[in-house]
Amino acid sequence: MENSEEPYTIRIQKYNNNIIDEKVRKTSQGETYTPNWFNMETTLFKYNAPLIMSKYQKIINSPYVDTNKIQNVLIKNKARNLTTDISKLQLDRISKNIDYIDNVLKDVKINIQQYNKVANNFPTVNRANILQKAVEKGTWKGQELNYRQLDQMAKGLNKHITNKSEQDKWKLANQQATAKGFEEPKPYKVWIWSQLENTRHADMDGTCITLNEKFTVTNSQTGDTDDLEFAGDIENDSNNCSNICNCDCSTDYLTKEEASEYL
Repeated sequence: MENSEEPYTIRIQKYNNNIIDEKVRKTSQGETYTPNWFNMETTLFKYNAPLIMSKYQKIINSPYVDTNKIQNVLIKNKARNLTTDISKLQLDRISKNIDYIDNVLKDVKINIQQYNKVANNFPTVNRANILQKAVEKGTWKGQELNYRQLDQMAKGLNKHITNKSEQDKWKLANQQATAKGFEEPKPYKVWIWSQLENTRHADMDGTCITLNEKFTVTNSQTGDTDDLEFAGDIENDSNNCSNICNCDCSTDYLTKEEASEYL
């Protein structure tokens, strides 16, 4: 039974696992598994929409933003577009996980009873690990492939959603202030380093740019460079998560006076 009160990341992970479980069971029994991509994307949209709409509702409620019926519709359209984009990213990850199962099951035979027992008892556990333990015959080659948990991906997407909605708020507030001849409330943004020891972005700490610019971010361990709107900007990632995944840096938005400390 679906629990609407479950944390967002848990719901997304369980949904992925349910799909993978069905794929494993049917394939191991010689049945054809046909993904219903439309239904999956619709379900993911349903899971993502409340979180994203709640973030964008804060823009509508913000004292820095003047809203009317037309403006409210535009803001909600931004939220819906982001929900669609996020759902497509998750669907792509599920598709790759299904491909992983396909490739693994070509080389091994599994004990489906053992798989089912563990999967039923542990609905959020990594299915690649359960699959490996259920192998009866064949050579396990899963380590050569790429299976990714959606709960970790969902945490990164949650950060992206929060930061994108915050930036959209200040962009709108700045536009409205300029139109009225007032000073922009938050014309700058600054990169704040996480202070973690296993860092990639220590050199970024205190980097301050205008709100509409992108940070040029370099992974100090690999040399990979991305132009990001904010820390955790998944949409502008061009290096397979090199500057995004497990990055605990943050972005703050500044007045002209606050920014003068960094410029």
